[in-house]
Amino acid sequence: MDRKVGWFAITASMLVLAACSTRSRVSEGPATDGFLSDTQALQPGGVGEPALFSTYSGVVWYSYTKMILEPATLWSGSYGGLATVPPAQRKTLANAVFSEMQFVSEQLCEMVDTPSVGTLIVNVALVEADTPDPALNAISSTKPGLRLADTIGTTPFDPVAGTFVGHAMLKTIARDATTGAVLWQTIDRRPTDAARGTPLTSWREVDLALKSWGAKFGNWLSLVGACS
Repeated sequence: MDRKVGWFAITASMLVLAACSTRSRVSEGPATDGFLSDTQALQPGGVGEPALFSTYSGVVWYSYTKMILEPATLWSGSYGGLATVPPAQRKTLANAVFSEMQFVSEQLCEMVDTPSVGTLIVNVALVEADTPDPALNAISSTKPGLRLADTIGTTPFDPVAGTFVGHAMLKTIARDATTGAVLWQTIDRRPTDAARGTPLTSWREVDLALKSWGAKFGNWLSLVGACS
């Protein structure tokens, strides 16, 4: 089976795919939240799109066939949800975010390590919602090869980590690997309205949440036409 055909078969049961035209919105001035470069450019998404997103006019999306996925980061305030979670568990979570996005991305894109023409550089972060300064407690992944489902049982679960994931937002930003130009920005909470803000009680629940975010990220790649 063609891997892209297989991808749509996998995600069809998790997402309602919607056709959309790539839209853009001119920023009214510089603004950043520390991770995204221009939050004023964000606009509400429709069915199948991130909750908030921005894309930029003139991007020839089909020309991007390769991706460099940077290590994933967790952002929490100095007194936020991750402050009391043991370092090993924080690293497990950061690694799990990266591994899930890596797994999804490699179904659609050629994953590379060296910048070249036609390459996206993508940064992904799980950010504590409503925290005043999330950069104070950022944790980075180490590009592992295993997804969370493969490591469940080897790392103790801290309920505080489940609360963090339950309230967090997934943010992504993509840039052109040769020019550094920002191509998209997205913000998403957990994919279903009913799940938002509900603390998670096990690594398995965290794994399901990450898989849902990953599936929606794969759908976003397909909607914009990258790696097509």
